[in-house]
Amino acid sequence: MKFQQHLKANCTPEWRTQYINYEQMKKMLSRVKTEAEISERPINSMKTVFDEEFIPFCEKELKKVTSFFKEKLAEAIRKQNSLLTDLEIAKDAVSGRIGRFGSLKRPKRKTKDLKLAYSEFYLSLILLKNYQALNFTGFRKILKKHDKILQTDNGNKWQIENVVKAHFHTDKKVDLIIKEIEELYTREFENGDRHRAMKRLRVPPLGVQKTQWSIFTVGFFLGIFILLFLEICLFPLINFQTPNPINQEGCNSSSNSSHYFGQRKFNDEKSSFSNEYNWNIFLRLYRGPFWITLSLCLIGVNLAAWRKNGINHVLIFELDPRSNFLAKHLYILSTVLGICWCLSILGFFYGTAIGIPPFIFPLMLVIIKLLVLVVPVPMLRNPQKWLWTVLGRIVMAPFCQVKFADFWLADQLMSLNRVFADTDDFITIYVSNKWYTSGGFCDIVVNTVWWINLILLCLPPWFRFAQCIRRYWDSHEKFPHLANAAKYATTFPTVIFSSLLGAFPYHPQSQVFNALWIVFLCLSSIYGLIWDLKMDWGLLNLKAENIFLREDLLYSSPWYYYGAIISDILLRFNWAFSISFSETGLLSTELATTIFGTFEILRRFIWNFFRLENEHLNNCGKFRAVRDISVKPLVINKAGDIVEMVNFEFKDTDKIA
Repeated sequence: MKFQQHLKANCTPEWRTQYINYEQMKKMLSRVKTEAEISERPINSMKTVFDEEFIPFCEKELKKVTSFFKEKLAEAIRKQNSLLTDLEIAKDAVSGRIGRFGSLKRPKRKTKDLKLAYSEFYLSLILLKNYQALNFTGFRKILKKHDKILQTDNGNKWQIENVVKAHFHTDKKVDLIIKEIEELYTREFENGDRHRAMKRLRVPPLGVQKTQWSIFTVGFFLGIFILLFLEICLFPLINFQTPNPINQEGCNSSSNSSHYFGQRKFNDEKSSFSNEYNWNIFLRLYRGPFWITLSLCLIGVNLAAWRKNGINHVLIFELDPRSNFLAKHLYILSTVLGICWCLSILGFFYGTAIGIPPFIFPLMLVIIKLLVLVVPVPMLRNPQKWLWTVLGRIVMAPFCQVKFADFWLADQLMSLNRVFADTDDFITIYVSNKWYTSGGFCDIVVNTVWWINLILLCLPPWFRFAQCIRRYWDSHEKFPHLANAAKYATTFPTVIFSSLLGAFPYHPQSQVFNALWIVFLCLSSIYGLIWDLKMDWGLLNLKAENIFLREDLLYSSPWYYYGAIISDILLRFNWAFSISFSETGLLSTELATTIFGTFEILRRFIWNFFRLENEHLNNCGKFRAVRDISVKPLVINKAGDIVEMVNFEFKDTDKIA
């Protein structure tokens, strides 16, 4: 691998502007080489003129690197002293030297927070040491290339006189601090077990490459999924006859569920489709699991793109860098769940033919997905803990501090809000009907209560609304938090009037409901679109080099951003297409909801790319590369409490601060 690619792959993304500008220096050398070839002059005759430009540039880069290193080293020394103070307070508390006021309160921080703070500090030291090594190697290689092209030894002389003696290279304080932290962590937290201590401290490289085995596994499961999906797509072509009226003789027509449509009959009399089949029920049973599986797969693509473009999602989501979830894990999980989804549908199609009630298959699929959430298999243990922790904070949004991961996940739920209502339909089907018989679909009645659907649809926007209010409470900043809360507040009347229209289609005020629904849909879409582009993505900068974008772009082409803007405009208003197709009869209401609900997930997929990029750029502006774990002084209630905390056995946790 060429050093330029090596530097890009191994640099700390948040510090990328503070590394040696190896790419620019390489371009300068390539330029002088090209000029020499064009002018047909000996290249060594140009070295004096060229070095008048190149050497000052090297001096400027060396000064930049040295200055940044000194700043980060001073910051590390301050952090080390702060952590030592926190540790001494804890040790003093054990020996009872904190005074008579110590017994008035219980401990505010547990020892595991102190451990986490030390592990994050250790990570920052490793990054700083890596910064030293990469920059020294960069100067050495570029100056060697300089001498080779210009046929001189000026570069080597300058390196010996300046780079070798530079503070960022000669200072060994980082190595000493690393050694001290390893010894302290081993002694104070792991009872002298160095192997266990180093297991907790060491961090695998963030740029882990996919192995051949992981690629094979993903490809294998993906191939099976594609074959099964093709079987599902071909099934209607093989088995359908002419469409029949909805209320054909022998079918139950008493369901109170709105928007029934499209019943068909099948050739195979033993098939579960030999009775009248309601596509409404089928879509409500299976689109939710499909949307969740699709979202997992697309988030896997997001993870891969973030990693490739140097966006530190591990820091942004406050994941444990020692066991973070990789894109390949999401690919494997989503393809396996996709296979289960396909098998469940095929079982639903052929269940009666093999003597199994067809409705048992959707239930089994939901049980499998629930098991994925709760069964602590090794690959999923840490993501499960992270997910449940964040979900818990989302539910308790008004009563606890909101972090980036909280409102990011709540935004994902906003795009999956229809799953909440489908969950109510799912429960109704299995509670109110004898689904365990093999009599087909004509006996299934979906009697949902409209206001329960309304409450469920309002949950995702409520979570985000409450988070915005909490952030305003903590920061006292009206903008952007109250403005963001107003954006989510426009969703409530949209859902309310939509539910009223579905529940009371013949109400005298239905036309009023419809008009208000359209008005609030437009308001919510326009508000959301502007917020996406300006606030979430940080675009629409008229003074930027690429108009309507921003100065710093991490993705390789500005056309990605323009394409995202256009797609966000179209997908924010996909409800207009859904209504048009439904009203003209081109698509039934439920089928339109399913198709355009999928488009909403694709919109969120695109949104994720640029939302994380914008957050990463904010971290870059502060050169923040690790979590800042603040450990407040420990105040005890009983001496026994602090003894128990100091002897706390380190366990695998999600390490969310």
